[in-house]
Amino acid sequence: MTDPTDDGDDEFRGSARFQGGARFGEAPPGTDADPPATASRADEAPGSTGYTPSYGTTGYTPSYGTTDYTPPAYGTSGYQPASYNAPANPYVGLGDSSETATDPVTVDPPSTTQPWAAAGSTGVDPSTVTGGPAEDTRVALGRIEPKRIEVTRVAPPAGGAPTRPATEPVVVRMPPRTDRIHPSVRRRNQRRTRRFIAIASAVGVIGIALLIAFRLAGGPSGAFDSRPDIEGDADQFDTRWEVTADTLLPGASEFLPVNSADWFEYRAPYLIPGDDAWAAIVNDATVSLADDADVVAADVVAFDPGTGDLRWDAPLPGGLCAERLTDAQGLVCLGHTDGGGWAITVFSMADGAIMSTQPVDIDQPWNVHLSPAGLLVITEGSPGEFTTLNLLSVADGTVTWSQDLADLPDTEDLFREDDSTGRTRVVPYLPIWRDVGANTLLWASTVTLHIDPLTGELTTHQCYVLAVVEDTFACDSIDGTTRFAADGTELWHSEQIGLEGTAFLPAPALVNTGTPGVVLATDWDRGGVGDPLLEYSLPQSTNLSGTAQYPFFNTESELVLLSEDGGSTRWITEIRNMNSITDVVVVDDVAIVTGYISFGLDLGTGEMLWSRNTNGDIHLVDGQPVSFSYGGFALLEIPEG
Repeated sequence: MTDPTDDGDDEFRGSARFQGGARFGEAPPGTDADPPATASRADEAPGSTGYTPSYGTTGYTPSYGTTDYTPPAYGTSGYQPASYNAPANPYVGLGDSSETATDPVTVDPPSTTQPWAAAGSTGVDPSTVTGGPAEDTRVALGRIEPKRIEVTRVAPPAGGAPTRPATEPVVVRMPPRTDRIHPSVRRRNQRRTRRFIAIASAVGVIGIALLIAFRLAGGPSGAFDSRPDIEGDADQFDTRWEVTADTLLPGASEFLPVNSADWFEYRAPYLIPGDDAWAAIVNDATVSLADDADVVAADVVAFDPGTGDLRWDAPLPGGLCAERLTDAQGLVCLGHTDGGGWAITVFSMADGAIMSTQPVDIDQPWNVHLSPAGLLVITEGSPGEFTTLNLLSVADGTVTWSQDLADLPDTEDLFREDDSTGRTRVVPYLPIWRDVGANTLLWASTVTLHIDPLTGELTTHQCYVLAVVEDTFACDSIDGTTRFAADGTELWHSEQIGLEGTAFLPAPALVNTGTPGVVLATDWDRGGVGDPLLEYSLPQSTNLSGTAQYPFFNTESELVLLSEDGGSTRWITEIRNMNSITDVVVVDDVAIVTGYISFGLDLGTGEMLWSRNTNGDIHLVDGQPVSFSYGGFALLEIPEG
């Protein structure tokens, strides 16, 4: 017999339990283990047994009307039943062999009230009928469950030749199911549940204790604080002015990206600086356009960078403007005309006067950029597909050249599907423009498109990280880093160099983090790799910001100012929770670190000078710190050191 408390290998034993049949004990004394076949009664058809067993609640009456029936053999080794639609006993053969022979089936006295035991109903003497419970099991939902079965043994009629063996047939009657789980399985599940609860409770207690310990050890700016480790609460920045869309143009709802039709283009420019004014585009909610225009009612607004006061505004439905001005301080824009076409208009930044306007033969534009050779425009080449790149003459609006970028090799990642307007369109994947010498780069996702605006020659480069420094650019691809001249000529390639990236934008400097956890000194003119400059633990987030002259590399705990040539470090400042840092900008002799909170560092030493709460990100616009937020812009006053 197996130990009922030992259920460690129930699953293994359960798979073996289905190999045997039911066992109902030894044959009663005086019967043969293997009796000969019996003859049929005179009034029955040949081959009939003359026996109709009762199946109790099952209501099933089998028929043995064929001569092919062979009674099963009965012996002391156990009963192997024929198909009585009853389950086999899965415990046969698993117990001790000595117990198999000595454990008789316990039966109760026969019931004389049951219809199957009524005298004369089947020609069987009720005194020869015994019945009682015996143990058996059923399989339910993959578990072994104990069941009680009714066993009835029918002896041959008195005074006549036996029509069947004395131990046959065995009638199995199944009671209703009540318990579906074997007791040993239930005990095992209870033990596992108790263990799980105990472990979960211990882990919870330890976690709470560690949280309290770290909080006590870390102070107000502890390990779980989202702000850098600074003393005291930071004050708000003093501002010289603040502007919103509504203050510049009453009724305007919001600022729009100046060069993109994608309202969700968070990397696009929102301010265009000039000598006498800064310009922006707002959504004029007071104007309604025709439904078939498929453009937004936009206005160009220009304000004084010293006071924030409005200088001028001009309606420009569907307006897109280049983020760079012409040499004559002209703002180049595209706008939707009353006739349903498009026109290129140049505004004077000083007073908003129209310097020129020309109709252009293009489809709906999506993105614009002013290159040294003219206005680059991405337009809708076919319905719902903004994949065509055009060069427009600013002077007369003619199309110099036009190419479908979808026809170029390896440009799949330049585009994405957009459904913000309720219909699916193929649009550029958040494109970023950069001028390199007389050429232009279009960076989107993992692809950089090198554009020669004069000839229309286009070249694609795989570029997971793009860095633009002076009149060169470098691409970090799957097989290393390659640096190119402005015209696209390869300068060098190295598999040992990996470029550190900048969040959302091309990197402003070259920093080598090709070896995980290490910043390496690098000869950027030749692509040679030198000694480690900085080692940091992994995993943690890193970022590059600043400018080519002042490249800042930060981990989650350190801010490092590197030399311009990338061969040394100028200083290292330890600041906690640097993963909240979004950018570092330089104003005069102060490095402003921006994030959830901003603080100023001495550019020469890295010493902390001040800290301030920030409402939005801080960007440099014409060399001045401006906070950008959904509500508007604010020119910040730099605190005194």
